[in-house]
Amino acid sequence: MQAAERDAWQREGWDWLTYPKSGQILEQDASDDPQWALVQLDFTTVHGAASYTVRVEVAHHIETEYSSHEASTHHYPQYQVTSMEKTLEQSVLSLQP
Repeated sequence: MQAAERDAWQREGWDWLTYPKSGQILEQDASDDPQWALVQLDFTTVHGAASYTVRVEVAHHIETEYSSHEASTHHYPQYQVTSMEKTLEQSVLSLQP
């Protein structure tokens, strides 16, 4: 989810930090060590509601110390956004004759 929000912030600019938003996982790799997820970020701007549908995948791993108190290392996944689609909510006006 953080990788998706990072890319949304890059697209929307600093205003992204002020938008009310929520996120959910729509689908993900069913393996014990998931390699991808499809997530949705819903948000509201001064111009209306919108959402991003984002595919996030594991790009690679880095090996780093788990703790400063232990010499052992841990394999941490690094994520990348591989697709991102923005959808604007369409307002429906009901006009009375």
